[in-house]
Amino acid sequence: MKKYPEHIAALALTLVFALLLSFGALQGLENQIYDRILQSPREADRRIVIVGIDERSLSEIGRWPWPRGVMALFVHEMARLDAAAVGIDVLYDLPGPSAENDAALAAAIAANGRVVLASFGELTPKSAGPIQAYGYAAPISALMENAKPGHINVLPETDGVLRKALRAVRYHGEDIFSFAAQLVQTYAETTGQAFLSAIPADEYGLWPIRFVGKPGSFTAVSFAGVLAREYPEGLFKNAIVLVGPYTVGLGQDLYYTPQNRQTAMYGVEIHANTVQNLLENDFTRFAPLWTTLLNLLIFAALALLLFRGQRPFRVLLALIFLAAAQLALAKFLYEVLKLIIPSVYILALLAALYLLQLIAGLIRARREKARIQGLFGRYVAPEVVGEIVSGGIPVALGGTLREISVLFVDIRGFTPFSESNSPERVVAVVNRYLNLTSNAVLKNGGTIDKYIGDATMAIWGAPLDLPGHALHAVKAALAMQKGAAALCEELERDYGVRLGFGIGVNTGPAIVGNIGSDFRMDYTAIGDTVNTAARLESVAKAGEIIVTHVVYDLVKDAVLAVALDAIALKGKEKPVSIYRVEGLRETE
Repeated sequence: MKKYPEHIAALALTLVFALLLSFGALQGLENQIYDRILQSPREADRRIVIVGIDERSLSEIGRWPWPRGVMALFVHEMARLDAAAVGIDVLYDLPGPSAENDAALAAAIAANGRVVLASFGELTPKSAGPIQAYGYAAPISALMENAKPGHINVLPETDGVLRKALRAVRYHGEDIFSFAAQLVQTYAETTGQAFLSAIPADEYGLWPIRFVGKPGSFTAVSFAGVLAREYPEGLFKNAIVLVGPYTVGLGQDLYYTPQNRQTAMYGVEIHANTVQNLLENDFTRFAPLWTTLLNLLIFAALALLLFRGQRPFRVLLALIFLAAAQLALAKFLYEVLKLIIPSVYILALLAALYLLQLIAGLIRARREKARIQGLFGRYVAPEVVGEIVSGGIPVALGGTLREISVLFVDIRGFTPFSESNSPERVVAVVNRYLNLTSNAVLKNGGTIDKYIGDATMAIWGAPLDLPGHALHAVKAALAMQKGAAALCEELERDYGVRLGFGIGVNTGPAIVGNIGSDFRMDYTAIGDTVNTAARLESVAKAGEIIVTHVVYDLVKDAVLAVALDAIALKGKEKPVSIYRVEGLRETE
């Protein structure tokens, strides 16, 4: 994958996730992050007290529903204890079996003057604008004369978790505010404190609840215990008191919340959490769409910057770093700036870009493997190519200084032969000769550097290190010498010409690498070591293998050689000591 297609693919992925973000397509996954990472427990407000209609109360007072005179006693008790606001999370939308008890409760509410009663709207499906009710269950008129109604509707999301509160229900053109909002308004009127009525809700009137913690976080006492006056009177003074079902035996008023998806929370606790948000003016809001899209683009750009050109492990580390940074940013914005910014789209995009980088890396590796095989496969032994490819050994562009052994071999008597024979016959002879020299090089771990007319140049010790490369080069020369005898007999028989090989071998430092121009480059070796080997080949007679004293010193324990007179070579100030190789020493 080339640079630009890779970037185009990354841009396409970014646009795809931007569209997903715009349509909220991954909201289910986003909820998981919202619940598990953004939500964190905090201290419950001591001004909020829950009075539970619990198992004890049912046992002592009797089976539910109780006579409304019992609730009248409770309301009177709250007036005596000077509670700032009393919320009764029980729906009294129909007259009770006793008109006398209804009257007693109405009188208690009137005497208290700080009571909020539950109401309930039959809601229509979501559409544009505030949520509407097609039906409305309000407290009976006798109770409503001196109390405020507040709707107790809650709207769990599709996964069954309650995350948002409904500011108001619109019924017949009028807004019926929530139970919690009416309680806080009553509290503000009683205590003389200001209450911020502007709730930052969305188009439907919904706003995210910042839950204090798991079920049981608020101060909760037993309804029966209150009537028995078991609790300190200061607990209720100037408090917001919510009374409601506090046992699983009283219906389905139970909801799962972000901070606990295993244990359901009672409805009265939901209202208590909402009350605390309103008291503290502690509202979170969703970040504008342009902000979240900008955040997506920034993290995509950072991913491309950090992933580019890195090994897979480093890319994985960069992915983990960016994912952690996004989650930390989301947590910071939620806790400090009260902003909810989606994270799952960014995390998913980072994962997709990571996979894209891996795929691009695999494609690049495959192309590099093909390049190396194309570069070396024709003149390096297959096992050497395999080691280069599988081992990830870099083949540098340019040259590096290495110690190598160099062999040159040429045909003696080839020029007269080529002048007196047809091109087809000449090519046939050259191909048979090159096949012999090439096999000898490759079988002895060498690299065919180049063919120069009827000459062959080979090197050992590059591109891979090869211990004892001088001996490998000499063994290749001996293999050529041995094969040449049979080949020359065949050529004399077939073409009536007697040819021979002259071979020169030298060892020393040379510049090895991809050398050439931008449009034409070969893997080769250059330097004095190479030039000396070429000159040795030119002075070798047919059938001779000539090596320098450097080569002889490296192979003398394994090779039989005869010292010859030192020769003067072009570019050398002093004569060069040379040896003629006779063969390998016999091993015991």
